[in-house]
Amino acid sequence: MQKLKIAWSIDDDAEIGYIIRLMLKAMGFEARSFLHPREAVQLMMRGISPDLIVLDMNMPGVTGIDVIEFIRSRAGWDHIPIIILSVESANEMVERAMNLGADGYIFKPMTLDELEEAIESALKIRQNIHLP
Repeated sequence: MQKLKIAWSIDDDAEIGYIIRLMLKAMGFEARSFLHPREAVQLMMRGISPDLIVLDMNMPGVTGIDVIEFIRSRAGWDHIPIIILSVESANEMVERAMNLGADGYIFKPMTLDELEEAIESALKIRQNIHLP
């Protein structure tokens, strides 16, 4: 398995983005946080993409669902594991996010262990999708 190096946190709450970035760094990732998905997507359109995305479900003007749909609709980005992060526990939203291509779903607040477990699970899902 290829070792992942770059992880992005996309969350409109700067403090939560900072905490997620610190957690990702503690797990060995080169981590970056974005306050709006537009910033991350602009980099991706220029050919700079992460190995993993931790994505807030509810942000002003856009939802995690919107971002998942956009990323999964683009050729070359379907391999990127996406973990949804939210305070909501609505089963319909979880199911919809997973059906659209999210690889994991965790709730705020979470521990480093919970984030690490979600990432490991997401990687297994993506590996199964790309087996020859």
